[in-house]
Amino acid sequence: MWGQSNMEGADSTVNLTSWVTDPTDLDSKVYHWTPSTGYYWHPLAPYRDTSGRFIHGPEIGLVRTLQQYLPGRYIIAKATGNIAPSEPKYLWSTTEAYGLAAIECFRQACLVEGVPPVPDAIISWQGIDEANSPIRLPQYIVLLQQVIVDYRAHYGNNLLPYIVCHSVNSPLPPPAAMASVRSTQLYCANWLPRVTLASPDSLPLTNYHHLTSPAQLSMGGTRIALPLLNSQISAENNLIFGVK
Repeated sequence: MWGQSNMEGADSTVNLTSWVTDPTDLDSKVYHWTPSTGYYWHPLAPYRDTSGRFIHGPEIGLVRTLQQYLPGRYIIAKATGNIAPSEPKYLWSTTEAYGLAAIECFRQACLVEGVPPVPDAIISWQGIDEANSPIRLPQYIVLLQQVIVDYRAHYGNNLLPYIVCHSVNSPLPPPAAMASVRSTQLYCANWLPRVTLASPDSLPLTNYHHLTSPAQLSMGGTRIALPLLNSQISAENNLIFGVK
């Protein structure tokens, strides 16, 4: 799993006194990379952000749904980070810093867990940063399709199921730029084989374009998990890009 603030779970603040842990959560953990923390792991549960709040992304809802159909112990590798508008390169490609970190995070998780680094699917959620960057927006429009191809090629499977999470229609970037990002994501889902769009549209938001905690659970548990299950992911390994 890789992406920016919504994949991170930004502003999905959780009150731990009212948080309900599913018993199956206890069997799983998350290997995580961010530019500020490097590589580390934490339980499949809300975790502290840099301001000390407890947050989570779509991974908890995702695993809870998968557990209903493919019971087992899940290990998630997640790379998250934002990119400044002035950065000239699209850093999530497989040859740039963030993309390399995502691949390495997955490799380390598989190494520690003793499983082959062969995913059954890839999940990405990223694009608002590019809508905010006049420098990178043209790159994103051209590169996203190739990025999907390159991640698949890295793992030797040009039909590897790929979930593109639709960027929230944020009011912060210029409307035309935001529309270009979202239409690029939709185009890839419509025209590339075994690429599915997971939409957050209609889910409750906070701070302009971030999902609330219940929305994150729904995003992972239905809008990401169900397309994966429909893609007939392997019941033998249960290994999604970051999920075992």
